[in-house]
Order: sequence, then structure tokens, then C-alpha cells
Amino acid sequence: MENNIVKFIQSNRNVLDLILDLVPIPLFVKDRAGRYIDCNKAFTDFLAISREEIIQKTVYEIWKKEEADIFFAQDNELFARGGSQIYEAKITSLSRVCHIVQFNKQVFTDSSGEIGGFLGAIFDITEKKRLENELSQLADTDELTGLPNRRNGMRKLEILHEDGKRKKRAYCIAMIDIDHFKQLNDQYGHSNGDLVLREFADLTKRTLRSGDVCFRYGGEEFITLLPETELDKGLIVVERLRKAWERNLLPLPEGQLVCSTISIGLAQLHADCITVEQIFQASDKALYAAKNSGRNRTVCFQPDKKQQAMR
Repeated sequence: MENNIVKFIQSNRNVLDLILDLVPIPLFVKDRAGRYIDCNKAFTDFLAISREEIIQKTVYEIWKKEEADIFFAQDNELFARGGSQIYEAKITSLSRVCHIVQFNKQVFTDSSGEIGGFLGAIFDITEKKRLENELSQLADTDELTGLPNRRNGMRKLEILHEDGKRKKRAYCIAMIDIDHFKQLNDQYGHSNGDLVLREFADLTKRTLRSGDVCFRYGGEEFITLLPETELDKGLIVVERLRKAWERNLLPLPEGQLVCSTISIGLAQLHADCITVEQIFQASDKALYAAKNSGRNRTVCFQPDKKQQAMR
């Protein structure tokens, strides 16, 4: 039975090619020297070149060098160990379309049992990766403001804290509260309150430094992380933000102009702040002091002396 199948394939090569061309997955065959010796129509369509431009060519004659280097290394690894291989890569077709793909390869042997080449299949997973990234973004982003959400922000804080302790580099954390936000909601309505939150989030993106991170902790509370920043430098950064918000006039759809202020509690990683919870509590205490001392100000947490209000 097996011999009959082999004879049928050998005598009906055109039929086999037709079958392979009906497969919508790009398929290709390489010999032991790394040359393309066969492919189906889906493969030529994917590369946007003809079959004649592919056969007997190596990866360096078809792809850009950066991509060809990756494919060449992966091919050699497969030839060295045999069996199958699966990996993901970014490729750019000759029509300049970028794809994220998964390669599935399987070696084949000759009559003496030596590896003669391999059969490869390309699965375009660009859309799958895009959806995964969107879902990941949604999971890590505050829906209203577009800033990192609480879970994402606290994860960043933990990473920053461990990095600061390990490298003995100071960082600051600023806890920020929009003053009298409940009154804004009561006076202008919750939809306009949401506008205020979004405007503040946009202001942080325009005002903070490129390496700083601001995330929404909840309600009208935000937290800003200032990597590799001493307390005096951190005070300059958050005061710039506070003053910018104080000057900001937000026009509402009904024609009113809303002006509000923020209170800030600022703390720096120091010897007494061993854990994330301790530096978090330090900034929270400083924020509480800022609100109790008149709001619209920054209070720096001082571990060795009384807290000092900074206007």
C-alpha cells in the first residue's frame, strides 16, 4: 500500500503541487545547505515575490540582513539537533509589510538517515499578538484616565523599591489628592468630574519627566514615582506639577471654567523605609499633613525631624 502511495505521488507531482497550493498556510522546503528548494503559492504571496525568485536562494538573498541572521542561526540550530522547531519572529515582506509570525519546522532525512533539509510552515500571528497587547493594556490601564491603574502602578513601585535598595539609589514617591473633589462632583456633576480627572492625567503626561510614572490609585488620588531622585529634586518636580494645575483652567461643555488645586505628600527612600509599605505610609502621612495644613501645597516627609510644609 505504501509503495502505491509513493508511486502515485511521484507520478502525479502536478497534483501534489496543486494540493499544496490550495493550502492557505505558507509552506517551504530547504535543503541542508539552507537553500529554498520548494514552496507553495501561499508562501510566494506572503513574500510578495515569484517562485522563480525564491527557489535555490538563501535567506541572505531574500531577507534583510538583520532578519536573515536570525533565520540562518535558527536553521543551523535545527540542523544540529534534528527533530522539530517552533519559534516566533518579526519579518518584513518585500512589499514592506511587517508581520509577527510563528515558524514550525520539521527535518527530513535521506535514504542513509542523514538530515537532508526541513519542511517549514509560517503562521501569521500578527493579529493575535495585537489583541493580546490590547488585552494586556486594558488590564494594566485605568479606563478613565489612560494612566497605569492601581495594580500596575503598585507593581512598578515594588520594582522601583527593590531596584533602589539593591543599587542604593534614592527615589521619591508622591501621593497626590485633588482638593475638594467631592464638591466639584456635587457642583458640576460626575461627568464633568471625570473631565477633571482626565485633564489632570493629561497634565501629568505633559509636566512630569520622561522617566517618571504617574498612576491612578483610586478616586481622585494619584501616585507619582520619581526614579533616582533625591527629596530636594523631587520637590522641584512635584511643585512644578502643583503650580501648573493651580494655573490650569478647564472649560466645561456648559461653558464654565473650573479651577482646582492639589495636595501632595512626598517621601524619599531612606534607611527607615525598609519595605514598600513603609515608604507608602510615609507619603500618605505627608499628604495628610498637607491637607490638614490648608491644602494646595506639598509636604515632604522628614524621618529625622518634624514634617515641613513647602508652599
